[in-house]
Order: sequence, then structure tokens, then C-alpha cells
Amino acid sequence: MLPLLRDEDAAFALGGGRMRRLLLDSPAVRLEVRYAKRPGGAPLERCPVCGSPLVPIRNRTLFDGVVTLGFRCTRCAYWTHLERRVPVRYRFLRGRAGRSGVTSAR
Repeated sequence: MLPLLRDEDAAFALGGGRMRRLLLDSPAVRLEVRYAKRPGGAPLERCPVCGSPLVPIRNRTLFDGVVTLGFRCTRCAYWTHLERRVPVRYRFLRGRAGRSGVTSAR
């Protein structure tokens, strides 16, 4: 994609993060993401795919308590357990997918 854009303007630059954010809302592009589990680390505050805030995934216990199971993105389909799932490979495809055009691949 970048070579096509540079044909129009040789000084054109586009980083991976910006390209993902732009293409998430495009109906013509589907983003497939492969994840890897990474233990430990500080809790995430922002989505590693699109940069949007993460909200907790909570469940109520039998004794009326609340436990956090993980986190999900408010914009795309990213989610993670308390053991962190981090994106390791992005693949851009033609076509439409589910919520915000993001699908998970194994």
C-alpha cells in the first residue's frame, strides 16, 4: 500500500499504528490480527491495536462479589485475559468483518 501512496508523493510516510487506526473504520478492509500470550507486566490502559480505552470484563461471584476477568476495547474487537494477549502480526484483507473490521486469527 505504501508504494502506491509514494507514487503520488515521494515524501509520504505512514506508520503502522496510524494505518491500523485509519483502516479500522473502512468498510473495504478487514484487519486480521494474530496474538501471543505474554505473562506479567503492568495492566494495559489502551488498546494495542487501535489505541482506544479498555474497559474491564467483569463477572459476579456466588457471594455477590465482583471479579475482573480481563479487558476489552471500546472500539475494535480486541480483548485480553489478565494474562496479556498482545498483537504480533497484522494482516490487511479486502472485505468486511465483524465489529470495526477486526478478526482474530490463531
